[in-house]
Amino acid sequence: MGVYIVASIAWLVAIESTLNGGFYESVAWLWLPLLAIVAAYAWCYRHWLTQRLRRRWKVVGYAAMTCGLLLLMSWPYWMAANALVDRGEMVLHGPLTKKYIAGARYRANALEFRDLATGQIASVPVSPQLYHAASPGAQVRCVFRRGWFGIAYRWRKSSIGPPCTIQPQRNGPPN
Repeated sequence: MGVYIVASIAWLVAIESTLNGGFYESVAWLWLPLLAIVAAYAWCYRHWLTQRLRRRWKVVGYAAMTCGLLLLMSWPYWMAANALVDRGEMVLHGPLTKKYIAGARYRANALEFRDLATGQIASVPVSPQLYHAASPGAQVRCVFRRGWFGIAYRWRKSSIGPPCTIQPQRNGPPN
């Protein structure tokens, strides 16, 4: 389990997406297979687990916790599988609706905007400089890659240029 978690963290560090990008998709697709794997393991080793833990409810409790942990730590693997097949460039752009600081312990500057192409709300982590330069109504443009599952991603150590740019809001008609 330790190797699984360490590799998961490595994928989490290597791949960048919109905030929580791919998490909901991974939960929707993986909850049933992971539940089946954990349940099969608990069933096959039920006698040994019951002897070791001394109570059946503890076996069920540990199985539920293991399934939940596997589900949370499988998200980066889902993003890695998504990044295996590059289906081209994906540009998210639209007017800035909100900027905020996400997280309590490890803070991340984030911009939220409505993508003009899809109408979806996108939240993207940005540098502190870009965060402070952004103002409500400014046009945000972020370049990602479209992965195998259609999820926007970007390799963190990529040389494709700045991930997001800001165009200030125009106050009057163009000249």
